[in-house]
Amino acid sequence: MKRLIYLLLAAAVVTLASCGGGGETTPEAQPEPAEEQTTEAMEEEETEAVDVTGEDETDLEVGDFYFEPGALQGEAGQELTIMIHHEGDAPHTFTSDALGVDESLKPGKEVEVSVTFPDSGSAEFHCEIHPDMMGTIEVAG
Repeated sequence: MKRLIYLLLAAAVVTLASCGGGGETTPEAQPEPAEEQTTEAMEEEETEAVDVTGEDETDLEVGDFYFEPGALQGEAGQELTIMIHHEGDAPHTFTSDALGVDESLKPGKEVEVSVTFPDSGSAEFHCEIHPDMMGTIEVAG
């Protein structure tokens, strides 16, 4: 009987030891996840401002979870109509306290928003539902 108990204990120890984390890899050996690479690429794209100086209207794409372009540059006091195209699946908003705008954006729909560029500097816009989604309306110069 003692022999059976020793065999069962030995089998349990071997089983538990084989479940250990002996196959760990170093961080250098692990490839960067594709999602992080995509996010980094999107952040780089979003930093480029589109110059809309002298324009009356422009398009802005909203997706899951970005504004494209992420920045619009124009002249102080310039009035601009923005046609927002929602290409994603999640609901969003186009909100700017500084510009007095708060529009709900439903997936697959378009919304027209009118803004006036600030006298100087920039005014932020964002999504109320997803606070990491941000962009700017900037005065060039």
